[in-house]
Amino acid sequence: MTFLFNNSGVSKVRYQITQETCVYYKVNMWGQLSATYSAYTVSNAAALKANHALEVGNRLPTKPITDLVTDYPSAAVNVSVFGSGVTAEHMTYYGVIYNGVNYVSGCTTRWRVCILRKLAHHRTPQPSPRLLAQP
Repeated sequence: MTFLFNNSGVSKVRYQITQETCVYYKVNMWGQLSATYSAYTVSNAAALKANHALEVGNRLPTKPITDLVTDYPSAAVNVSVFGSGVTAEHMTYYGVIYNGVNYVSGCTTRWRVCILRKLAHHRTPQPSPRLLAQP
């Protein structure tokens, strides 16, 4: 959503809603609407900012999924098998959480900043012990 505003008014709002949750559910909507603007002070703005900073600070560290190869060289991880059963047109991105790190693939969809995407989380499979075995 994007719009311009100042003390005297607001432009029309342009919006785009796109969703990719699975192979069979992809939605694209866009348009332009009239809007009104009323200035007000957010009474708990400091708390909202602090809560946001806390949430961002508590996120798992993220690395490219290819780092599994260098982070666990003795495991002989073959990252090409991750997501290999899904064609690129139906893949947003994929990943695995291991030892407190969120290893994620590159963005293979129309999204420019995949890490900011809110995605449906259908399951968290446990990695194979052989896949990420420690020496």
